[in-house]
Amino acid sequence: MLSRISFLGAWLIVIKLLLFTGSAGAEDIRSRCEAAMDHAARKYSKCLLLANSQYAQHGNPIKSQIDQKRCLARFDRRTTRAMSSYGADPCTSADLALALADRRVSYAEGIATTTLRGLRHLAASRQVPGVCADLEPPDWACVGCEYPEKNFIGHDIPARVKLGELYLDALKPGDLEEDLAAVMEGPDWYLKGLFGDDWPNGLTPESDLADLCWHYNSFMQKRSFTWVVRDKERNYLGCAYYFPKQRDKGATPAEDAQAYAWIRFGSKDSPETQRFYDNFKDWVNSPIWPNLNVQFYTPDNKQP
Repeated sequence: MLSRISFLGAWLIVIKLLLFTGSAGAEDIRSRCEAAMDHAARKYSKCLLLANSQYAQHGNPIKSQIDQKRCLARFDRRTTRAMSSYGADPCTSADLALALADRRVSYAEGIATTTLRGLRHLAASRQVPGVCADLEPPDWACVGCEYPEKNFIGHDIPARVKLGELYLDALKPGDLEEDLAAVMEGPDWYLKGLFGDDWPNGLTPESDLADLCWHYNSFMQKRSFTWVVRDKERNYLGCAYYFPKQRDKGATPAEDAQAYAWIRFGSKDSPETQRFYDNFKDWVNSPIWPNLNVQFYTPDNKQP
């Protein structure tokens, strides 16, 4: 959504200028008109920046749409007023169009940076539960599945557990920044296909936040379980998952549940990584879990 808004804004500015091409006017009039057009573009960019920052921090899509329309209406009024005051011809030089387009690129980068910062703030704040409730479920989510999953009734699945040298902590929206960094650390081929699909291709801060919210809610409701893998210094090493009966995700009739684990690319060859995979596989087949036939997948043994 943010990228579409940024590029739309850039083209609106350029088109607005080029529609009124003509001969150049007096130099002083041209300078004043260019200053007015530049002011309109700057105000429009800053308005979009504020609107998207507010959306990232508060997660209200209706207000965000209203704010964006208000930005566009103000930009239109300012440019129309400039052309009415100074004439169309002095306001339409190619140099001005390029300069304003460059300015929009700079502000687009600012929008992306501020939005990610806002998402980080959002994920760490007390507003997370409400924001999670407003997000659309990810494509992989088991919408309509029963909560809690019947096999887990009577089982106390821990949110934190030590497995060998490493720890599992229930994944939560506040892990967004670390999760993005860990997922995107390696080349595409490393994690792609782990779950039998194209993940993490196309992963964005927004879609990753939706994933984390869904994982968090599913853990709380005892439908499925996802943990962050950390070392004793609390470094984010990867994730581990336990999903029951996901036939739509490729589970075979012989699979009652699927367990997955991945360690970030930079640590994939360390001795503790293989020990962790072995420990996690043993743990999900231990007596604290339901007696299910669990298939185990890692980046070296991806789901078919």
